[in-house]
Amino acid sequence: MMIPQETYTFLQIKPFRGLVFTVVYLVVAISLLAMAMGGFDRLAAFVHNFGSNFGIGLLGAVVLLVPAFLLIRLIYPKITVRLDGDSLSITKHRKETQVIRYDAVWKITLNVRQLNVLELWDQQDRLLGHFKPLNNSEVLRKMIDAITGSARFVKSRQEKRIFKSSYEALTYVRSHS
Repeated sequence: MMIPQETYTFLQIKPFRGLVFTVVYLVVAISLLAMAMGGFDRLAAFVHNFGSNFGIGLLGAVVLLVPAFLLIRLIYPKITVRLDGDSLSITKHRKETQVIRYDAVWKITLNVRQLNVLELWDQQDRLLGHFKPLNNSEVLRKMIDAITGSARFVKSRQEKRIFKSSYEALTYVRSHS
C-alpha cells in the first residue's frame, strides 16, 4: 500500500525539562513580586488583605500561569515528522534529520510506559524513536498507520488505569510470515 507523503509538526514533551523550568520560573516570579512589593512580608500581607479568594486566584493565574504557558512553548522542542512511502523523517529543532525506515521497525508501542507516548523499536529491542506530543496526539495514530501499512504487524491490547479512568495500551509486533 502506498502511503501519501504527510508532514506533521508538534511540540515534544520533555517532562524533566518542564519540571525544572516550572520550579525555576515560580521561584523567580514570586521573588520578583516580593521585591516589587517590598519583601515577602508585604507580599504576604497583600495576599492576606486582598479580600477575595477568587480574586487572588485570578490574579495569581494571570501573573504566574499565563506567562508560564506562553514560555513553555520555548522550552519544548519543535518536532517535524514526515511520513513517506517507506520511511519516517524526524527533524528536531536545529538538529539534523533522523530517518527511520519502516522495514527497520520491529515493534511499536503506544501508551505502554506512559499515556500518549509512541515508541518505535528495532529487532534487537533498541529504541529507534520516542514521541510524546504536547498538542497533537493524532499524529501518533497516523505514524502507526503508515508503519503498519508497510508490513504485517500483529496487534495486542492491554487495558491500563490511571486514577479512575482507563486507557488502552497497544503493542504492534512485526509478523514473521
